Amino acid sequence: MDDRRLRAEDGRPTKRAELIVSVVVTILSATATALVFFQQMAASRVGRNHFWNTEMDKVLVDALLEQVSKGHKIPNGFKDVAYMAASRAMNSRYGKDMTKEHIKNQVKSLKKKYMAVNTIINTSGFCWDDVNKKIEVTEDVYNAWVAVHPEHKRYFAEKHVLIDDLRHIFGEDYAKGG
Repeated sequence: MDDRRLRAEDGRPTKRAELIVSVVVTILSATATALVFFQQMAASRVGRNHFWNTEMDKVLVDALLEQVSKGHKIPNGFKDVAYMAASRAMNSRYGKDMTKEHIKNQVKSLKKKYMAVNTIINTSGFCWDDVNKKIEVTEDVYNAWVAVHPEHKRYFAEKHVLIDDLRHIFGEDYAKGG
């Protein structure tokens, strides 16, 4: 754009320049308002859904191991008292409002992951690297497996640092096919 159209002969901004600046400020303001709105929406959503990371999984697994040692593990799950204790442990550690249902859902996710990894490493052609906690496999075996089980692809890239604890928690369920 020709700078002369934005500045008067005395160097001050023209009405056109002032209008452009006004429009840009309005757009930026609207964008900032929208950003705040979406952040507030996301924050309100966190109350219902919790996003888990490895550290949080470790705290949950430690709480579940304690419940196993207290005899609160039942076939294919835990007694309600175990879920409530795990919920209290998570809320105390992270200051969140995790309910028994949040804990149950994450336990299901951890069990699903454990069952998949355990199935893979107990299949001919796969090895377990206990030092790095990873699945080892040749490229051709990997490609053949992922062609049949595409949902397992992510398990090959991940470290499974909680696998021994998960085996202690879910091993009996796995042996029974649950």
